[in-house]
Amino acid sequence: MSAAHKDGSISRLRVMFLTIALFWSVLIVVLAGWNCWQSYSATFAIALTTARESYSKDLVYRRWTTMHGGVYVPITSDTLPNPYLSHIPERDIVTPAGRKLTLINPAYMTRQVHELGEKEYGPQGHITSLKPIRPENAPDPWERGALQAFEQGQTESSSLETIGNETYLRFMHPLLTEAGCLKCHASQGYKIGDIRGGISVSVPWGPFQLALREQLRGIVLAYGGIWMVGMLGLYLSRRGFQNHLSARQQAEEALIEKTTTLDNILRNANNIAIATVDLDFHITYYNPMAEKLFGYSAEQVIGKTIQEMHTREAVAPERFMDAIEQVRSKGEYRYFLEQKTASGIRHIASRVSGIISPNGDITGYSLFSEDITASKHAEEERQQLEECLHRSQKMEALGKLAGGVAHDLNNVLGVLSGYSELLLERLPEGSPLRTYAANILKSSEKGANHRPGLADAGKKRRRGRRGNQFERHCCQSFRDS
Repeated sequence: MSAAHKDGSISRLRVMFLTIALFWSVLIVVLAGWNCWQSYSATFAIALTTARESYSKDLVYRRWTTMHGGVYVPITSDTLPNPYLSHIPERDIVTPAGRKLTLINPAYMTRQVHELGEKEYGPQGHITSLKPIRPENAPDPWERGALQAFEQGQTESSSLETIGNETYLRFMHPLLTEAGCLKCHASQGYKIGDIRGGISVSVPWGPFQLALREQLRGIVLAYGGIWMVGMLGLYLSRRGFQNHLSARQQAEEALIEKTTTLDNILRNANNIAIATVDLDFHITYYNPMAEKLFGYSAEQVIGKTIQEMHTREAVAPERFMDAIEQVRSKGEYRYFLEQKTASGIRHIASRVSGIISPNGDITGYSLFSEDITASKHAEEERQQLEECLHRSQKMEALGKLAGGVAHDLNNVLGVLSGYSELLLERLPEGSPLRTYAANILKSSEKGANHRPGLADAGKKRRRGRRGNQFERHCCQSFRDS
């Protein structure tokens, strides 16, 4: 290797490693960013779940109170008679023992529970409406926007907001008017099923943020360590390449081979639809090929159960359970289906198998499906060609048979015709044997008239309609003889 060539190789090697280092750095940054986003999303989801649980408890308490038309509690400085219930008979009662009780409606009870929960545990709750009976229950700007969104069809609202000097995850869900609500709110014009307001829950974001920061710190440290290990490996590899330029060609060939193999794997994987579900049969993964093959986007199916999707496609439930049983007992389940499309019938081959943990337990199930329409059509065409070949071979055999029959018939007819003519020449006129000889000669001539057709069928070995003509010649010959 010349010095100039070696210097050029070193220069190209330097550029290559700088490119790889840049790519490695960008890849690490992208992966770290993606993991950070996943951690944030998971933390936000946990906080949102906390808010939903708080709302669910509030709703249960509220429905219990509504179911009983309210509850009576002792009158205290913290629980005074509700002036907005003055129109309700027996709002205040006195027990035989002389205890004064007042009626607590669901809204009053929910407000007191929210005040107690905020004081004891942190999450803040607020029951509100665009038309509140109690002015203090009027919505704040964020709640007003959520209530207006509910009237447009939105089912819930959540976001991070600042209250005072702290950040909270705010969550709100609409309250629908039920029969028990009309006792207090019928005068406002509400009907059963109307959106009467909503319950908002504000969960302090601080504890979740601290946990998120710890996760992000761990992610940054982990990916930073991976990046350093990779860069160190690149540096050592570069030095190794510089010290062994003679082996560069082999290394390039190995790299090309690995790249080709990886490219083939990825290309083949692009032809396979892949979907996975957990043990509760909720769809957890759905690749782009599955979107193309089954006609549903990932957003439409992720999180839904297999039973829901099978209901849409009118798949029998027992078929699904049979597949699961076969996977558990035999390790996999294979099946084929036909799918109607605008261009015709699509044939799909599928395999269901278990996702096995290191402990050998099934943690989910995976579906691999492939469009085999092209191979199906190719197989059908192959079968058709084989059938045509078999028919051709049969007709060829029939042709050979026809040629043989024509040849043998010609020999026989020649003898019969010749001897009949000799008999007619030698028998005297008036001999009764001349009639027999004449009939033999006449039959020989009729048979000779059919011989060319048989010989022609034997030589040309025609198929289809010609084969039918050959059969007719045979039948006519036998009838005439």
